[in-house]
This record gives sequence, structure tokens and C-alpha cells, in this order.
Amino acid sequence: MGRLDAARVRRYLSRLRVPLFVWRISKEGAPAAEDWPGVVDASTVPQLREAFHALRSELASQRIVWVEGRIEPSRIGLSSRATAFVEAR
Repeated sequence: MGRLDAARVRRYLSRLRVPLFVWRISKEGAPAAEDWPGVVDASTVPQLREAFHALRSELASQRIVWVEGRIEPSRIGLSSRATAFVEAR
């Protein structure tokens, strides 16, 4: 058991706009649905495959911006004028 309850963790990540994926990988025991709404049943191979597919789709749509120098993060915004991006791996 962690130091933080599930509701607090969900609120914190939501405020940061960090997606949270909760998978139940065992049929045994009580499901965590009360503490983790939206929990995905990944207790079989096909269900686990679907859970990974959803995770990959979410990660593929995320973007990271690295700005070198001293700038206030609140002054950075997105624009439709952006024409290119660099992908680092």
C-alpha cells in the first residue's frame, strides 16, 4: 500500500494532464474498480494485447517540447503556424 490514496493520485496526475492507465491482470481477488474507476481488465492475453494497443495509441499522440535557455514555461504556447518538428529517439 502506498502513502497516497488512489483518489489523490488520480487528482494529481489529472492536474498535470498525465494520462493514467490502470490494468487488472489477475482474475483473482477483488477488482480495484472502487479505487480506480476505468480499470481495464487485462487478465487474458487478448485483453492485455488490447490494453497495450490503447497505451501505444496514447503515447503516439504525446509531444514533448525542449526549450533551451531561460524562459518562463507559462509564456510557451502552441500555434498552428508550426511547420516542422524534430523527433529524437
